Amino acid sequence: MLPYLEVPGENIYSHKWNQNYKTHAFAPNLRFIHIGKCGGTTIMAEFFEQGIYLEQDHLRKPRQLPGWVFLWVRHPITRFVSAFNFAKSLVEFDPSGLDPDKLTLDNCPEPGRIRKKITQGYTFTPEYDALITKFESANALAESLSSSEPRLENQAEELFCHPKEHISKGIGFYLSNGRWVARNSRRILFVGCLETMTQDFRRLTDILGWENLAQTIPSHRRSGSPNYSTDLSPTARRNLVARFQKTEYPALQALVKYGHLTRERIDEYMK
Repeated sequence: MLPYLEVPGENIYSHKWNQNYKTHAFAPNLRFIHIGKCGGTTIMAEFFEQGIYLEQDHLRKPRQLPGWVFLWVRHPITRFVSAFNFAKSLVEFDPSGLDPDKLTLDNCPEPGRIRKKITQGYTFTPEYDALITKFESANALAESLSSSEPRLENQAEELFCHPKEHISKGIGFYLSNGRWVARNSRRILFVGCLETMTQDFRRLTDILGWENLAQTIPSHRRSGSPNYSTDLSPTARRNLVARFQKTEYPALQALVKYGHLTRERIDEYMK
């Protein structure tokens, strides 16, 4: 049975990003595997703004539940850069003048994390915040993975593999380096790509056939995120490609093998 909607018998409000969304329908047999920095917040916001409550697996391995799943992916290297820049932007975000009880995606990049920064004095954990500040850019982190200075290399390794947040929790993390795809291929309803967000979201809505999503185009953007450098040196790229050979790339190749991603797309991602 394809994903369907259930309509609640009374007015229900879902609380997300410190906002209340009126829920017109639930999707009981559909889940979103929300891989960090692949456009997931934009997609989730679109569903919630249209009154559809959707469960997601985010910052954790996908749960083995019945029903369908869909997910979004992205070029592994640009995803890594975005993950670092996002974490750094939260750690360095100035919350002066903001009420911790009135934070939304319209006045800060991530209400939950910024509230923690205001009330507890750190964004993630004191350790993780300190690691982020040791690297001025994603390029510096990636280059340091092969640093000749042992202390710097160890710090880079610790941050790159830290279980907190999105840097280490990439496509390979969620898809168990491809093994999850092999076990659950028949449950995968759709795989979209950040690089073709608009077209892919329209394809998803065509498959779902849900009237209130049919004409929407995701356009939500986080507020307050500064522009950090996205440039990478040849050394940084080599280090990342070497690291992703056992994680991101096998996961993407599994999506191709089982027909959920085109060969042309993964060829772009392998460059």
